[in-house]
Amino acid sequence: MINSIALWKEIFSNPQNGLSRIDKDTKIFFPLLIVLLLMALSTALILPIIQSPEYSQALVRLQAADMAEKGSPMSREQMEAMERQLSSPQVKTITTLSSLIGGVVGYILMLLVTWLLLKLILVSVKAEAPMKVLFRIMVYIALISVVQALLKNIITVSGNWERYMRMVQSKEDLQIALSSPISLASVVSHEKAGITGYFLIDAVTDVFNWLYYIFLYLALRWTLNIEKRKALTATIISAIVFIGIGLLFSMIAR
Repeated sequence: MINSIALWKEIFSNPQNGLSRIDKDTKIFFPLLIVLLLMALSTALILPIIQSPEYSQALVRLQAADMAEKGSPMSREQMEAMERQLSSPQVKTITTLSSLIGGVVGYILMLLVTWLLLKLILVSVKAEAPMKVLFRIMVYIALISVVQALLKNIITVSGNWERYMRMVQSKEDLQIALSSPISLASVVSHEKAGITGYFLIDAVTDVFNWLYYIFLYLALRWTLNIEKRKALTATIISAIVFIGIGLLFSMIAR
């Protein structure tokens, strides 16, 4: 545990020395556990929102709008019954557990997918990358993405989220209300930019994304000793692919 913390500290204070120490024998159980616990904490931060009456009311409005669009409008009684059901202790318990488990499992899947995709990208640029070492790199620099998620959710819960929930009229509104950007997207209206444009601006201008890809490039150079041009090409392709996957998931969520 102490060695892992020391390595993390060195990676971010002296990247060349820290990243060059990662090899196939580097321990990752504790770093991976910390990353997953931080992701669970990040998810837990927004539980007060998804357990709130404002969130339940927003879901009812979205369901009512969806049913009306399909030609089967909900009655006032149906809307009130749905809101009572969503506010029940049983549903709240299920929502809490599914959110926490889903957040952690989803992050594990994302980590595995990005690991395999990065391996394929490196193969495509003819760069050698042992799978064990590559996964250890992904785990250690994952700290950047979980801190990003934590910061976003801290901003969300510390803001006037009740007001934003009451303003939700679409699934896009709900997505925005549940995630505060730490990028230029904070000054852009998703209604004017379009939800895809909004998330693209968010992904491209988020300083944590830049930090992640900078450390990924440095790891390819100093951990795997990949030639500069190949490392830069792989990093750029990874950024395009990963951002594209993020946009795809945002569209699926709608």
